[in-house]
Amino acid sequence: MTKPPDRDTGPIRAISMKTPDERPAPVEPNKTPALVRPKLRKLSEITPIVKPVHQDLGNLAPPYDPNAARMRTMQDYIIWGCVAVILACAITLIIWFVAR
Repeated sequence: MTKPPDRDTGPIRAISMKTPDERPAPVEPNKTPALVRPKLRKLSEITPIVKPVHQDLGNLAPPYDPNAARMRTMQDYIIWGCVAVILACAITLIIWFVAR
C-alpha cells in the first residue's frame, strides 16, 4: 500500500447558489454594539405604599391529623379487600354453575 501524496489546497470555500455575486461585508472585530443600561427605580416609586388589609379567609383546610390519615388508609384497605373477596366469590360461583 502506498500512501497518497499530501495536498495543501488551502481553506475550503463555500459558494452560495442563492446569491453567487454578492459577498458579505467583512466584520470589524473592534466595534461592539452599544448596550442600553436599564434604569433601576425603587418599588415604592411604582406602586403606592398601602398597608395590607387583614382578610379572614376562614379555614381553607383543616390541619393535618396523622391519626385520622392512618384511619382513612386502613378503611380504604378494608373496603378494597371486601370488594376483592366479593368479586372472587362471584367469579367462583359463576365458574361452579357453568362447570356443573
